[in-house]
Amino acid sequence: MHQLFSSARLPVGSRRLTRWPPADGRALLATGGVSADPDQFHQARFYIAPHGVAALAWVEGLSLRGGRRTSYGTGGGPGQPTTHFVGFTFASSGVLADAQLVYSMEVTASGDLGLRIDATVLWTPQKPRSAYVQAGASRIDVVVNRGYNVSSHRVSTTHVSNASLIRVITAHVNALDVATPGVRSCPFDAGATMTLSFFYAGHARPLAVVVVDPGGCGVVSITQSRAADSSSGVAHDAGGTALAAFVARALSIVNWNGLGSPVSG
Repeated sequence: MHQLFSSARLPVGSRRLTRWPPADGRALLATGGVSADPDQFHQARFYIAPHGVAALAWVEGLSLRGGRRTSYGTGGGPGQPTTHFVGFTFASSGVLADAQLVYSMEVTASGDLGLRIDATVLWTPQKPRSAYVQAGASRIDVVVNRGYNVSSHRVSTTHVSNASLIRVITAHVNALDVATPGVRSCPFDAGATMTLSFFYAGHARPLAVVVVDPGGCGVVSITQSRAADSSSGVAHDAGGTALAAFVARALSIVNWNGLGSPVSG
């Protein structure tokens, strides 16, 4: 946020306020709604500048290094001062995207320019190291629980020892997208799960356990261990439906999602 705010330019004589005084008008307090997106960061700063009309004209003609003007307009209501808006969008960089600065301005009764700058940026979640399964497993145990819709043959176990197939399954797990945090609306979930346990030479217990939800939002939980009894962290990915469909097809597992397996992957 500091870097984004450093791109802003202000009229000569501007001074920053710790908060906007309601006595100078409430329009600037109501500007700039906060997104429900948990990956969007938002911060607002308030300023006051002398020579309101001239300062307003200066901002309306403003250009910012690295930014392009993407919005412009005015708003207001009966008996309310006119609020002016100018918005700038900046190029994405690394894990940060949709960086924006929005100026909201109104000339106060005292002739100064009230100025609010809203900075928003979208953070793209990055995949942690714990979301990658180490290559070289010697065996994968695949346990399918078909959920509460299935009354018989609900749970089945398949052992995979073919080195080529192990490599392919590992690659599919490591290619999963990182799960986006926050509240989401998910499709129906029958409570089915597919658990992949990765065993390595010299270890009696699996060093990586991948729990796949083939329904709902398809969340995948990956638990890594450095040793047989020492957990090193859990990561969450997305794409469980496609992963479960691939593994089931490769191993000829039927009804892997508890719904008759109509989903292709």
